[in-house]
Amino acid sequence: MKKSIKKLLSSLVPAIMLLSLFTGCEPNGPLPDYNSIIENASFQKSAKNDDFEYSVYDTYVEITKYIGSSTDVSIPSEIENLPVYVIGGFGSTNSNESLITSVTIPYGVGIISENAFAYCKRLESVSMPNSVVKIESGAFALCSRLDSIKLGNNLKTIEDNAFLSCSSLKEIKIPDSVTQVGVYAFANCHQLGSVEIGKGITKIDQHTFQECSSILKITIPENVTEIGLDAFASTNLQSITIKGMDVEMRSCGLSSRTNTIVYGYENSTVQAFCERNNMVFKPI
Repeated sequence: MKKSIKKLLSSLVPAIMLLSLFTGCEPNGPLPDYNSIIENASFQKSAKNDDFEYSVYDTYVEITKYIGSSTDVSIPSEIENLPVYVIGGFGSTNSNESLITSVTIPYGVGIISENAFAYCKRLESVSMPNSVVKIESGAFALCSRLDSIKLGNNLKTIEDNAFLSCSSLKEIKIPDSVTQVGVYAFANCHQLGSVEIGKGITKIDQHTFQECSSILKITIPENVTEIGLDAFASTNLQSITIKGMDVEMRSCGLSSRTNTIVYGYENSTVQAFCERNNMVFKPI
């Protein structure tokens, strides 16, 4: 009974996605519970077509490798009448350099898998739908020409190294839906100058923005209660505004040597941190 219900639900998703293609907008209904579906799915077979190698499960398809020749890739929303929920295998390898310049991800894809587009050094643009809930470790690492990407408003997790060394990336807006950003997630993004941190994040993890030398100012919202080791090391921050009253700050890359002006509330842990480290503190 449970399996028949799962299959019925999965059969409805492609129809909804097809409708969205005709209407030009994304559906407003609830997303599938990707984690639950993947955890309970039964592997059926490995297969391939002209463009992709993929794994077929009883309720969804996972693309595991791109084997096509186009540089502008449009990922299908379904394969073999099943929705595509997970994508990966687009990156360069030791024996095959990726020539992909643009990628369009359809509504319905929920997870961009580990190293999915890593080393795609010619990738310039990615169209990401609001259905994506997780960007796994290293998914876009070393995409050196990727200069912008809009993160969807249902995204929850950005794992370690997700955008490591995206050296052309100029701005990032982390949606309020995101609750986790991993270590080194945006490290070495040398042109990253504009960062907006959403209201769902409570921790700026270790090395998150290390060596982002173009960030001159940033605001840390009041929901953030911890700034990890070297989170802002080797940046050129001129000012940082930290709105929390009780924020745990270790050696986060800020010190008297950086000449960064820190704005915060009086009698906060931020003020105490500045006093311990001989940094300029100015009350909000």
